[in-house]
Amino acid sequence: MWNIDYMYYLISVFIITGFLTLTMDLKIYKMAKIKKEQKATIVLGFMNVVTGFVLLVIWLLYQNWFMWI
Repeated sequence: MWNIDYMYYLISVFIITGFLTLTMDLKIYKMAKIKKEQKATIVLGFMNVVTGFVLLVIWLLYQNWFMWI
């Protein structure tokens, strides 16, 4: 069957960059009082984190149940 070894890296990159975007970039935009970029940073940061966790769940399901089919 298929063995996806890079998935751990992909998941961790999505989650880490999402948290870094939400913490670091959001502080910078709040200090500069830039509203549009602040909203875009919130949306994109949460999208990265959610994408990382969704990929993690899908990959764990694939590893546990669908790998044996």
